[in-house]
Amino acid sequence: MDAICPSQDKCSLAIYLSGFQQAIMGLGSMLLMPLIGNLSDVYGRKALLTIPVTLLIFPSVIMAYRRTTNYFYAYYVIRTLTGMISDTGIQCIPIAYAADCMSEENRASAIATVAGVGSAAFLCSTFVVRFLSTAQIFLVWFHSYYND
Repeated sequence: MDAICPSQDKCSLAIYLSGFQQAIMGLGSMLLMPLIGNLSDVYGRKALLTIPVTLLIFPSVIMAYRRTTNYFYAYYVIRTLTGMISDTGIQCIPIAYAADCMSEENRASAIATVAGVGSAAFLCSTFVVRFLSTAQIFLVWFHSYYND
């Protein structure tokens, strides 16, 4: 928010841009998911799962490099484009992989387990963001990453 509305507590431009981004990413995902599904049939689920995960790195690198207005807009465009592939690809491909690896009688429980773990992770991350400060979030990540 500092990049587009410096020293302001509220920024309507950020809200509008976020809504526009979500709409474009949703439409793009709807159009790209059949293509991603077909590509995962051809090249394999594991191989195609690396693409959305890798694409998620680029927008973060842009914002980590510099938080000026120009870099924000570059982040915004790259995040919108990569979000079309990454947001739904990360959710759908593991479910398809679980369906491929399980026998027909265990398939429903495997899909439910994969979807449940993803939903629980989303819920826990929402709670972490709401109740911990930014400094505490990085401390939690740092200790969990380096104490394992």
